[in-house]
Amino acid sequence: MSAPITEQTITFEQISETLRTQYSDAEKRLQDSNKTQVDPMRLNKNPKSLDNDIRARLENKPMLAPPAMQVSDSD
Repeated sequence: MSAPITEQTITFEQISETLRTQYSDAEKRLQDSNKTQVDPMRLNKNPKSLDNDIRARLENKPMLAPPAMQVSDSD
C-alpha cells in the first residue's frame, strides 16, 4: 500500500518548519501537562507508612490478601 503520487513538491524547508512546529507544540503540551501532574511522593511523604496502612487494611480483610500475607490466628 503506497501513498498516491501527486504533482505537489514539498521542500526541505517546509518539512523542517512543519517538524519544528510539531515539536514546539508537543514540548508545550508536555510542559503544560507536567504542571497539572501530582508527584506521588508529595501525596505521601513517608512511603513506609503507606505500606503499613495497606498491610493493616489487608489484615482486616484477609480475603483480599495474597496467601503469603494472610494473617493466621494461631499465635
